[in-house]
Amino acid sequence: MNHYVYLTTNLVNGKKYIGKHSTDKSIEDDNYLGSGVLIAKAISKYGRNSFRREILHHCDSEEEAFNLEIEEIKKRNAIDDDMYYNLATGGEGIAVGSAVAPGNFKKHPEIYNPKKYISEINRDFVKAQGRTLFKLKYYCMYLRLNGFSKSIAKDILIEISKKAKEKFLTNNVRRNIFMQELIDQIYGLSESQIVDFIGNTKFTLYESELNYICGIKNKKIKKIAFGTLIYYKLKSNNNCDYIEFNNSAICKLGKVSVKKQERQNLIKQLEDDGYIEIYGNRYRIPYCANESACDVYKTISSFTIDENIYLLLEEYVGNQNVSKCEKCGSFIMNNKNRTRKYCDYCSTYKLQRYKIQKCIDCGKEYVISAHSRQIRCETCHRNERKRIDKERKYRYRHKICS
Repeated sequence: MNHYVYLTTNLVNGKKYIGKHSTDKSIEDDNYLGSGVLIAKAISKYGRNSFRREILHHCDSEEEAFNLEIEEIKKRNAIDDDMYYNLATGGEGIAVGSAVAPGNFKKHPEIYNPKKYISEINRDFVKAQGRTLFKLKYYCMYLRLNGFSKSIAKDILIEISKKAKEKFLTNNVRRNIFMQELIDQIYGLSESQIVDFIGNTKFTLYESELNYICGIKNKKIKKIAFGTLIYYKLKSNNNCDYIEFNNSAICKLGKVSVKKQERQNLIKQLEDDGYIEIYGNRYRIPYCANESACDVYKTISSFTIDENIYLLLEEYVGNQNVSKCEKCGSFIMNNKNRTRKYCDYCSTYKLQRYKIQKCIDCGKEYVISAHSRQIRCETCHRNERKRIDKERKYRYRHKICS
Protein backbone atom coordinates (compact mmCIF):
# COMPACT_ATOMS: atom_id res chain seq x y z
CA MET A 1 0.00 0.00 0.00
CA ASN A 2 1.36 3.42 -1.00
CA HIS A 3 0.55 6.49 1.12
CA TYR A 4 1.22 10.07 0.06
CA VAL A 5 0.25 13.72 0.58
CA TYR A 6 -0.46 15.67 -2.60
CA LEU A 7 -1.20 19.17 -3.89
CA THR A 8 -3.74 19.52 -6.73
CA THR A 9 -3.68 22.79 -8.70
CA ASN A 10 -6.42 24.16 -10.95
CA LEU A 11 -4.63 25.40 -14.08
CA VAL A 12 -7.57 27.67 -14.99
CA ASN A 13 -7.94 29.80 -11.83
CA GLY A 14 -4.86 28.81 -9.81
CA LYS A 15 -6.78 27.40 -6.83
CA LYS A 16 -5.22 24.48 -4.94
CA TYR A 17 -6.21 21.52 -2.79
CA ILE A 18 -4.13 19.61 -0.22
CA GLY A 19 -5.02 16.01 0.60
CA LYS A 20 -3.72 12.56 1.38
CA HIS A 21 -4.40 9.28 -0.38
CA SER A 22 -3.65 5.56 0.05
CA THR A 23 -3.64 3.20 -2.94
CA ASP A 24 -2.54 -0.27 -4.02
CA LYS A 25 -1.35 1.16 -7.33
CA SER A 26 1.99 2.77 -7.90
CA ILE A 27 1.88 6.52 -7.28
CA GLU A 28 2.74 7.23 -10.94
CA ASP A 29 -0.26 5.21 -12.17
CA ASP A 30 -2.67 6.65 -9.61
CA ASN A 31 -4.62 9.60 -11.07
CA TYR A 32 -6.41 10.62 -7.84
CA LEU A 33 -7.00 14.40 -7.61
CA GLY A 34 -9.18 14.75 -4.49
CA SER A 35 -12.76 14.15 -3.35
CA GLY A 36 -13.66 17.14 -1.16
CA VAL A 37 -16.84 19.11 -1.82
CA LEU A 38 -15.23 22.06 -3.60
CA ILE A 39 -12.50 20.17 -5.47
CA ALA A 40 -15.06 17.60 -6.69
CA LYS A 41 -17.30 20.36 -8.06
CA ALA A 42 -14.29 22.08 -9.66
CA ILE A 43 -13.18 18.85 -11.37
CA SER A 44 -16.72 18.34 -12.63
CA LYS A 45 -16.82 21.92 -13.93
CA TYR A 46 -13.38 22.26 -15.55
CA GLY A 47 -12.53 18.62 -16.38
CA ARG A 48 -9.66 16.47 -15.10
CA ASN A 49 -7.28 17.78 -17.78
CA SER A 50 -7.44 21.24 -16.18
CA PHE A 51 -5.72 20.01 -12.99
CA ARG A 52 -2.14 19.10 -12.12
CA ARG A 53 -1.15 16.97 -9.10
CA GLU A 54 2.15 17.34 -7.23
CA ILE A 55 3.36 14.83 -4.61
CA LEU A 56 4.44 16.64 -1.43
CA HIS A 57 5.33 13.68 0.80
CA HIS A 58 5.83 9.94 0.39
CA CYS A 59 4.73 8.24 3.62
CA ASP A 60 5.38 4.85 5.23
CA SER A 61 1.96 4.63 6.94
CA GLU A 62 -1.52 6.10 6.73
CA GLU A 63 -1.09 7.69 10.16
CA GLU A 64 2.01 9.54 8.98
CA ALA A 65 0.08 10.75 5.89
CA PHE A 66 -2.73 12.03 8.14
CA ASN A 67 -0.29 14.01 10.30
CA LEU A 68 1.60 15.48 7.35
CA GLU A 69 -1.68 16.49 5.69
CA ILE A 70 -2.69 18.39 8.85
CA GLU A 71 0.71 20.12 8.97
CA GLU A 72 0.58 21.18 5.31
CA ILE A 73 -2.96 22.55 5.61
CA LYS A 74 -2.03 24.46 8.76
CA LYS A 75 1.28 25.76 7.35
CA ARG A 76 -0.36 27.10 4.18
CA ASN A 77 -3.48 28.39 6.04
CA ALA A 78 -5.48 26.52 3.40
CA ILE A 79 -8.83 26.66 5.21
CA ASP A 80 -8.98 30.48 5.48
CA ASP A 81 -7.26 31.19 2.14
CA ASP A 82 -9.75 31.62 -0.74
CA MET A 83 -7.17 30.20 -3.16
CA TYR A 84 -7.53 26.74 -1.60
CA TYR A 85 -10.44 24.31 -1.92
CA ASN A 86 -9.85 22.83 1.58
CA LEU A 87 -12.70 23.12 4.09
CA ALA A 88 -11.46 20.84 6.92
CA THR A 89 -8.22 20.56 8.89
CA GLY A 90 -7.50 17.11 7.47
CA GLY A 91 -6.30 14.06 9.38
CA GLU A 92 -8.83 11.60 10.68
CA GLY A 93 -11.59 14.19 11.01
CA ILE A 94 -15.02 13.93 9.44
CA ALA A 95 -14.67 13.55 5.70
CA VAL A 96 -16.19 16.32 3.62
CA GLY A 97 -17.32 13.89 0.93
CA SER A 98 -18.71 14.64 -2.51
CA ALA A 99 -21.48 17.13 -3.14
CA VAL A 100 -24.58 14.95 -3.25
CA ALA A 101 -28.03 16.18 -2.35
CA PRO A 102 -31.43 14.49 -2.16
CA GLY A 103 -34.27 14.36 -4.65
CA ASN A 104 -34.64 16.97 -7.37
CA PHE A 105 -32.00 19.16 -5.74
CA LYS A 106 -29.41 16.56 -6.76
CA LYS A 107 -30.52 16.72 -10.40
CA HIS A 108 -31.17 20.45 -10.75
CA PRO A 109 -29.84 22.42 -7.77
CA GLU A 110 -30.06 25.62 -9.79
CA ILE A 111 -33.86 25.47 -10.12
CA TYR A 112 -34.96 23.61 -6.99
CA ASN A 113 -35.95 25.75 -4.02
CA PRO A 114 -34.48 24.37 -0.75
CA LYS A 115 -37.62 25.51 1.07
CA LYS A 116 -39.39 22.71 -0.75
CA TYR A 117 -36.93 19.98 0.10
CA ILE A 118 -37.00 20.60 3.86
CA SER A 119 -40.06 18.36 4.08
CA GLU A 120 -38.26 15.79 1.91
CA ILE A 121 -35.29 15.78 4.29
CA ASN A 122 -37.51 15.37 7.34
CA ARG A 123 -39.60 12.67 5.69
CA ASP A 124 -36.65 10.67 4.38
CA PHE A 125 -34.45 10.73 7.47
CA VAL A 126 -35.94 7.44 8.60
CA LYS A 127 -34.74 5.72 5.42
CA ALA A 128 -31.84 8.02 4.51
CA GLN A 129 -29.11 5.55 5.38
CA GLY A 130 -25.87 6.52 3.66
CA ARG A 131 -26.88 10.02 2.56
CA THR A 132 -27.75 11.68 5.86
CA LEU A 133 -24.49 13.60 6.23
CA PHE A 134 -24.76 15.05 2.71
CA LYS A 135 -28.34 16.17 3.39
CA LEU A 136 -27.28 17.85 6.61
CA LYS A 137 -24.58 19.85 4.79
CA TYR A 138 -27.00 21.25 2.22
CA TYR A 139 -29.60 21.88 4.91
CA CYS A 140 -26.99 23.72 7.01
CA MET A 141 -26.07 25.85 3.99
CA TYR A 142 -29.76 26.68 3.53
CA LEU A 143 -30.01 27.76 7.19
CA ARG A 144 -26.97 29.99 6.87
CA LEU A 145 -28.15 31.75 3.71
CA ASN A 146 -31.55 32.35 5.28
CA GLY A 147 -30.17 34.14 8.33
CA PHE A 148 -30.47 31.49 11.05
CA SER A 149 -28.04 31.96 13.93
CA LYS A 150 -25.49 29.25 14.77
CA SER A 151 -27.30 28.23 17.96
CA ILE A 152 -30.71 27.90 16.30
CA ALA A 153 -29.19 26.10 13.30
CA LYS A 154 -27.51 23.61 15.63
CA ASP A 155 -30.77 22.96 17.51
CA ILE A 156 -32.62 22.37 14.24
CA LEU A 157 -29.96 20.02 12.85
CA ILE A 158 -29.83 18.02 16.10
CA GLU A 159 -33.62 17.73 16.23
CA ILE A 160 -34.07 16.49 12.66
CA SER A 161 -31.05 14.16 12.81
CA LYS A 162 -32.41 12.21 15.80
CA LYS A 163 -34.36 10.06 13.36
CA ALA A 164 -31.31 9.25 11.24
CA LYS A 165 -30.08 5.67 10.95
CA GLU A 166 -26.45 6.76 10.58
CA LYS A 167 -24.41 4.98 13.26
CA PHE A 168 -22.36 8.13 13.75
CA LEU A 169 -25.44 10.12 14.83
CA THR A 170 -27.00 7.64 17.27
CA ASN A 171 -24.82 8.73 20.19
CA ASN A 172 -25.91 12.07 21.70
CA VAL A 173 -22.40 13.30 22.53
CA ARG A 174 -20.96 12.44 19.12
CA ARG A 175 -24.00 13.95 17.41
CA ASN A 176 -23.56 17.27 19.26
CA ILE A 177 -19.83 17.38 18.46
CA PHE A 178 -20.48 16.60 14.79
CA MET A 179 -23.19 19.28 14.50
CA GLN A 180 -20.93 21.89 16.08
CA GLU A 181 -18.11 21.06 13.65
CA LEU A 182 -20.53 21.10 10.71
CA ILE A 183 -21.95 24.49 11.76
CA ASP A 184 -18.45 25.97 12.16
CA GLN A 185 -17.42 24.60 8.76
CA ILE A 186 -20.45 25.84 6.78
CA TYR A 187 -20.74 29.19 8.59
CA GLY A 188 -17.02 29.74 8.05
CA LEU A 189 -17.20 29.57 4.25
CA SER A 190 -16.24 32.72 2.38
CA GLU A 191 -18.36 34.14 -0.44
CA SER A 192 -16.15 32.61 -3.13
CA GLN A 193 -16.31 29.20 -1.41
CA ILE A 194 -20.10 29.41 -1.28
CA VAL A 195 -20.13 30.06 -5.03
CA ASP A 196 -17.96 26.95 -5.53
CA PHE A 197 -20.24 24.96 -3.21
CA ILE A 198 -23.67 25.79 -4.62
CA GLY A 199 -23.10 28.17 -7.55
CA ASN A 200 -24.00 31.86 -7.67
CA THR A 201 -26.07 32.95 -4.69
CA LYS A 202 -27.24 36.14 -6.41
CA PHE A 203 -27.42 37.45 -9.95
CA THR A 204 -28.79 40.58 -11.62
CA LEU A 205 -31.22 40.91 -14.51
CA TYR A 206 -31.04 44.04 -16.66
CA GLU A 207 -33.78 45.77 -18.62
CA SER A 208 -31.68 45.65 -21.81
CA GLU A 209 -31.53 41.85 -21.57
CA LEU A 210 -35.28 41.46 -20.99
CA ASN A 211 -36.08 43.92 -23.78
CA TYR A 212 -33.93 41.84 -26.12
CA ILE A 213 -35.89 38.70 -25.22
CA CYS A 214 -39.27 40.46 -25.44
CA GLY A 215 -38.48 41.28 -29.08
CA ILE A 216 -38.88 37.57 -29.98
CA LYS A 217 -42.34 36.89 -31.45
CA ASN A 218 -42.40 33.09 -31.24
CA LYS A 219 -43.55 32.20 -27.68
CA LYS A 220 -41.62 28.93 -27.42
CA ILE A 221 -38.38 30.50 -28.63
CA LYS A 222 -38.93 33.38 -26.21
CA LYS A 223 -39.29 30.95 -23.28
CA ILE A 224 -36.22 28.98 -24.35
CA ALA A 225 -34.26 32.24 -24.65
CA PHE A 226 -35.32 33.25 -21.13
CA GLY A 227 -34.35 29.81 -19.80
CA THR A 228 -30.89 30.05 -21.40
CA LEU A 229 -30.40 33.53 -19.91
CA ILE A 230 -31.31 32.49 -16.34
CA TYR A 231 -29.22 29.30 -16.53
CA TYR A 232 -26.28 31.28 -17.95
CA LYS A 233 -26.53 33.82 -15.11
CA LEU A 234 -26.50 31.01 -12.56
CA LYS A 235 -23.53 29.15 -14.01
CA SER A 236 -21.23 31.69 -15.66
CA ASN A 237 -20.15 33.58 -12.48
CA ASN A 238 -20.48 36.87 -14.42
CA ASN A 239 -17.34 36.18 -16.49
CA CYS A 240 -19.03 35.76 -19.93
CA ASP A 241 -17.32 32.39 -20.55
CA TYR A 242 -18.85 29.48 -22.45
CA ILE A 243 -20.80 27.07 -20.21
CA GLU A 244 -22.14 23.58 -20.86
CA PHE A 245 -25.73 23.00 -21.99
CA ASN A 246 -28.28 21.51 -19.61
CA ASN A 247 -31.30 21.24 -21.88
CA SER A 248 -33.71 19.90 -19.26
CA ALA A 249 -32.81 22.66 -16.79
CA ILE A 250 -33.15 25.34 -19.48
CA CYS A 251 -36.61 24.07 -20.46
CA LYS A 252 -37.73 23.93 -16.83
CA LEU A 253 -36.54 27.48 -16.21
CA GLY A 254 -38.42 28.65 -19.30
CA LYS A 255 -41.46 26.48 -18.42
CA VAL A 256 -41.65 24.94 -21.87
CA SER A 257 -42.31 21.29 -22.63
CA VAL A 258 -41.11 20.15 -26.07
CA LYS A 259 -39.76 16.96 -27.60
CA LYS A 260 -36.03 16.48 -27.99
CA GLN A 261 -35.96 17.11 -31.76
CA GLU A 262 -38.11 20.24 -31.47
CA ARG A 263 -35.93 21.50 -28.61
CA GLN A 264 -32.83 21.19 -30.76
CA ASN A 265 -34.57 23.06 -33.57
CA LEU A 266 -35.56 25.88 -31.21
CA ILE A 267 -32.01 26.22 -29.90
CA LYS A 268 -30.70 26.20 -33.48
CA GLN A 269 -33.17 28.96 -34.30
CA LEU A 270 -31.88 30.97 -31.33
CA GLU A 271 -28.33 30.60 -32.65
CA ASP A 272 -29.35 31.64 -36.16
CA ASP A 273 -31.07 34.76 -34.80
CA GLY A 274 -27.99 35.70 -32.77
CA TYR A 275 -29.45 35.21 -29.29
CA ILE A 276 -26.84 32.62 -28.27
CA GLU A 277 -23.40 31.56 -29.51
CA ILE A 278 -22.71 27.79 -29.54
CA TYR A 279 -19.28 26.21 -29.49
CA GLY A 280 -19.55 22.39 -29.45
CA ASN A 281 -21.60 21.44 -26.38
CA ARG A 282 -21.15 24.86 -24.77
CA TYR A 283 -22.78 28.22 -25.25
CA ARG A 284 -22.64 31.86 -24.22
CA ILE A 285 -25.05 34.79 -24.49
CA PRO A 286 -23.64 37.76 -26.43
CA TYR A 287 -26.25 40.27 -25.19
CA CYS A 288 -25.64 39.44 -21.51
CA ALA A 289 -25.05 42.76 -19.73
CA ASN A 290 -22.01 43.26 -17.48
CA GLU A 291 -21.94 44.54 -13.92
CA SER A 292 -21.37 48.15 -15.02
CA ALA A 293 -24.75 48.36 -16.74
CA CYS A 294 -27.04 51.01 -15.24
CA ASP A 295 -30.39 49.54 -16.30
CA VAL A 296 -30.73 47.08 -13.40
CA TYR A 297 -34.21 45.56 -13.22
CA LYS A 298 -33.96 43.07 -10.35
CA THR A 299 -31.40 41.18 -8.26
CA ILE A 300 -32.45 37.59 -7.59
CA SER A 301 -31.22 35.04 -5.06
CA SER A 302 -30.61 31.61 -6.57
CA PHE A 303 -32.12 30.07 -3.42
CA THR A 304 -35.50 31.58 -4.25
CA ILE A 305 -35.66 30.33 -7.85
CA ASP A 306 -38.48 27.86 -8.46
CA GLU A 307 -40.45 26.42 -11.35
CA ASN A 308 -42.44 29.67 -11.78
CA ILE A 309 -39.44 31.92 -12.45
CA TYR A 310 -40.66 32.24 -16.06
CA LEU A 311 -43.46 34.52 -14.74
CA LEU A 312 -40.79 37.18 -14.09
CA LEU A 313 -40.85 37.87 -17.83
CA GLU A 314 -44.65 38.24 -17.69
CA GLU A 315 -44.27 40.65 -14.78
CA TYR A 316 -41.75 42.71 -16.73
CA VAL A 317 -44.09 42.91 -19.73
CA GLY A 318 -46.82 44.24 -17.40
CA ASN A 319 -49.16 41.27 -16.92
CA GLN A 320 -51.43 42.34 -14.05
CA ASN A 321 -52.31 38.75 -13.14
CA VAL A 322 -48.77 37.96 -11.99
CA SER A 323 -48.32 38.25 -8.22
CA LYS A 324 -46.22 36.73 -5.44
CA CYS A 325 -47.00 34.09 -2.83
CA GLU A 326 -47.48 35.74 0.57
CA LYS A 327 -45.57 32.93 2.34
CA CYS A 328 -42.52 32.10 0.23
CA GLY A 329 -42.46 35.00 -2.27
CA SER A 330 -42.43 32.84 -5.42
CA PHE A 331 -44.27 34.03 -8.55
CA ILE A 332 -47.86 32.86 -9.12
CA MET A 333 -50.40 33.43 -11.89
CA ASN A 334 -53.45 34.90 -10.20
CA ASN A 335 -57.08 34.17 -11.07
CA LYS A 336 -59.43 36.64 -12.74
CA ASN A 337 -60.66 38.05 -9.41
CA ARG A 338 -57.06 38.26 -8.12
CA THR A 339 -57.90 36.54 -4.86
CA ARG A 340 -55.15 33.92 -4.95
CA LYS A 341 -52.62 34.45 -2.15
CA TYR A 342 -50.43 31.33 -2.06
CA CYS A 343 -48.55 29.12 -4.51
CA ASP A 344 -49.46 25.45 -4.99
CA TYR A 345 -46.83 24.37 -2.49
CA CYS A 346 -47.77 26.78 0.31
CA SER A 347 -51.53 26.26 -0.14
CA THR A 348 -51.38 22.52 0.65
CA TYR A 349 -51.05 21.05 4.14
CA LYS A 350 -47.52 20.22 5.32
CA LEU A 351 -46.91 17.94 8.26
CA GLN A 352 -44.78 19.98 10.66
CA ARG A 353 -41.93 17.97 12.17
CA TYR A 354 -40.47 20.52 14.57
CA LYS A 355 -40.96 24.12 15.67
CA ILE A 356 -38.93 27.01 17.11
CA GLN A 357 -40.30 28.23 20.43
CA LYS A 358 -39.35 30.72 23.17
CA CYS A 359 -38.75 29.55 26.72
CA ILE A 360 -41.24 31.19 29.11
CA ASP A 361 -38.57 31.51 31.83
CA CYS A 362 -35.37 32.69 30.16
CA GLY A 363 -36.73 33.76 26.75
CA LYS A 364 -34.19 31.65 24.83
CA GLU A 365 -35.33 30.19 21.48
CA TYR A 366 -35.12 26.40 21.22
CA VAL A 367 -36.26 23.68 18.81
CA ILE A 368 -38.67 20.89 19.81
CA SER A 369 -40.93 18.37 18.14
CA ALA A 370 -44.01 19.99 16.61
CA HIS A 371 -46.34 17.90 18.79
CA SER A 372 -44.52 18.53 22.07
CA ARG A 373 -46.22 20.64 24.77
CA GLN A 374 -42.95 21.57 26.45
CA ILE A 375 -42.85 25.30 27.23
CA ARG A 376 -39.32 25.58 28.63
CA CYS A 377 -35.86 24.96 27.22
CA GLU A 378 -33.97 21.91 28.48
CA THR A 379 -32.04 23.82 31.16
CA CYS A 380 -35.09 25.60 32.53
CA HIS A 381 -37.13 22.39 32.26
CA ARG A 382 -34.59 20.54 34.46
CA ASN A 383 -34.53 23.39 36.97
CA GLU A 384 -38.32 23.43 37.12
CA ARG A 385 -38.45 19.66 37.68
CA LYS A 386 -35.92 20.00 40.51
CA ARG A 387 -37.98 22.76 42.09
CA ILE A 388 -41.19 20.71 41.89
CA ASP A 389 -39.48 17.61 43.35
CA LYS A 390 -37.97 19.65 46.14
CA GLU A 391 -41.33 21.20 46.93
CA ARG A 392 -43.07 17.81 46.91
CA LYS A 393 -40.51 16.29 49.26
CA TYR A 394 -40.88 19.29 51.57
CA ARG A 395 -44.67 18.85 51.74
CA TYR A 396 -44.28 15.10 52.26
CA ARG A 397 -41.89 15.57 55.21
CA HIS A 398 -44.09 18.17 56.88
CA LYS A 399 -47.17 15.99 56.39
CA ILE A 400 -45.49 13.09 58.23
CA CYS A 401 -44.28 15.37 61.01
CA SER A 402 -47.77 16.78 61.54
